[in-house]
Amino acid sequence: MHIRRKHFGVAKVLFYQGYEIIRQLQPSVTIQRGAFLYKIGVCEMETGHYESAVCDQTPLFKTQLVNRDCRKHFDEAIGIAKEREIDGEKARALRMKSRALKSGEGVTGQDADASMEEAERIRRKYLGNREFPSKTEDQIYDLMICGQRR
Repeated sequence: MHIRRKHFGVAKVLFYQGYEIIRQLQPSVTIQRGAFLYKIGVCEMETGHYESAVCDQTPLFKTQLVNRDCRKHFDEAIGIAKEREIDGEKARALRMKSRALKSGEGVTGQDADASMEEAERIRRKYLGNREFPSKTEDQIYDLMICGQRR
């Protein structure tokens, strides 16, 4: 609701809190954790913090899937979706990663293009070549996501 109303600061705080609750309740990496990371990345990107959306140094994100200095919200969400074999989540995070990379300064388009190509390949696999004239691109990718994680 806060994202829809463009209250990204409030939304980000709530998503961080949700992430922490899930992390404490479920120490293993779950798709819910990936969904929170995705939403935090969206909040960062929508407020113009492309670096944070793509690369965040916050030590909060120490998952078993990512062991590097640069913790990336969208990359971690992608990694979790891969681990759990949930292609819709993966495609959605790949698409947003591509958008964030294209919007950031000093970024080559190669990584952005590769992320978008993989997202589109997954979208075609699940939705075919159908068109959805009344839906935004975000809504089209959300069609591949379980309702509770949209």
